[in-house]
Amino acid sequence: MPVYPSSEGQHSIPEPDSGSDAPARPSSGGYSWSGLTGFAGRTRNRLKSHPVTRPVYVVTVSVVGLLVVALGLVLVPFPGPGWLIVIVGLLILASEFVWAQRLVAWVRRQVDGWTDWIKKQSVLTRIGVALATGLIVGSVLYVTALLGGLPGWVPGWLVPPLPGLEQYTSWG
Repeated sequence: MPVYPSSEGQHSIPEPDSGSDAPARPSSGGYSWSGLTGFAGRTRNRLKSHPVTRPVYVVTVSVVGLLVVALGLVLVPFPGPGWLIVIVGLLILASEFVWAQRLVAWVRRQVDGWTDWIKKQSVLTRIGVALATGLIVGSVLYVTALLGGLPGWVPGWLVPPLPGLEQYTSWG
């Protein structure tokens, strides 16, 4: 499929003719994601079909998936993408294992259920959940700073005057 430069400097792929004069949608720098997926899929199928490379492929997927899950679990207590990394690791494992596919489906149902529940709650309840989440994150950061100290790049004005953190703060 041809890729044309657009007026914004991004590449565009024309939409199939739908009878409208809608502008072309931007692409990812002119690359076709379906082509990359196709190549990856063909490579995966070729590796899985060969009797020598199949066990190596399965072991590699297992090790990489488990390492990503383990990294995510280590990061879960800290602010950031811990659970997202766990889910990415599960998706890697789900590319080869039915049990991981079932687990990903279960996680998705739980997240959808939580999202539906929180949408049905009052604004006051949503604020309470947000405050509780912030309190948990702040507590984890505080305990982490107490146990491991703070890196030197953290400016003193950013550190609140809390017990045990006096040496890091510049508040007075």
